[in-house]
Amino acid sequence: MNLRVIGILFTAIVLFGGCETASTKSSPEYRRVTFDEFFAKQVVSLPLSFEIPAQYVHATGLTVPSTYSYWMKRDEIAKAARTQDLPGKTGFVYGKLSLDVGFDQTRGRFTIEDDFESKAAQSGLEILSRRKLEIKGHAILDYMTRARNGNIVCSLYIATRIETNALYIAYRPPGNDLTHAKEVWNRMVGSVQ
Repeated sequence: MNLRVIGILFTAIVLFGGCETASTKSSPEYRRVTFDEFFAKQVVSLPLSFEIPAQYVHATGLTVPSTYSYWMKRDEIAKAARTQDLPGKTGFVYGKLSLDVGFDQTRGRFTIEDDFESKAAQSGLEILSRRKLEIKGHAILDYMTRARNGNIVCSLYIATRIETNALYIAYRPPGNDLTHAKEVWNRMVGSVQ
């Protein structure tokens, strides 16, 4: 390689910041939050924490019930509050106290498990994955689904030891990117402790 080519490559690296692969750009940084912090202390306290994309912050100013908690990019919050449209292009995480899903201790099942697959099929949801876990004595049910319109929703139910409700956390990946959804969701669920 001659000196001129080396000089051109060096100049390109200096001017354009070097080489960065697409996978490096799409792999987010993460930060650990407690469930109390995630839900802004608006739901029953559980001694659990998990990792979420570090770019997301707690969104205040949205018109939502008090037991809902949204996390998104800081620069998306004002628009979401003003328009009531959530940021599908950049993704978001939200959680709530689910009053219509509970955990039956005697059966060891979430109440949604009995007919979720049939209801999902009827409404056009494709179930991409399903896992059941137990972490620190809390039953956890994890689904990843895709709607007819292509929207991907990653859902997590966490038993609260109150049989009539559960905590619900959902992740909507940026642009409904399935590869990104799998990477981020597996990190989030895998980090629950």
